[in-house]
Amino acid sequence: MFSKFYQTILNIKPRTWLAIVTAVALLERVLLYIFYRPVLYNDTAGYRRTVDAILGGWAHLDGTRTPGYPVFIALIGTDERVFLAQLALGVLITLLLFFIGWRFTRQGWFAPLAAFACTLNL
Repeated sequence: MFSKFYQTILNIKPRTWLAIVTAVALLERVLLYIFYRPVLYNDTAGYRRTVDAILGGWAHLDGTRTPGYPVFIALIGTDERVFLAQLALGVLITLLLFFIGWRFTRQGWFAPLAAFACTLNL
C-alpha cells in the first residue's frame, strides 16, 4: 500500500505540484489574514521609533534597531499593509523555493517538499 502511494506521489507532474503548492500557500495566507491579526509586542515601540527616525531623515536614529526591517515598514506603511506584504512575500518565497528545488534536482518530489517545508512552517 505504501509503495503504491509513493509511486503515485512520484508520478505527479511538476506543474500539478506547483498548482497544489500555490493553492496551499494562498489558502494558508488567507486563513492567516482572517484569523491571525497583527498584534503589538514588547519590541514594537522600538521598531516604530526607528521608523519615525527614518521617515524624519535619519537624524534621530537611536541605534536600538538595525534599520533593515524598519526601512521595510517605512516603505510599506501601516501595520495592515505590512502584514499583507509579509503574507505576499511568504507566497513568493514558497514559489521561489519550489523553483530552486526543481532547477537543482529535477526531482518531482523534491520541489514541493522544499516549498512545503517553507510554507507550512509558520
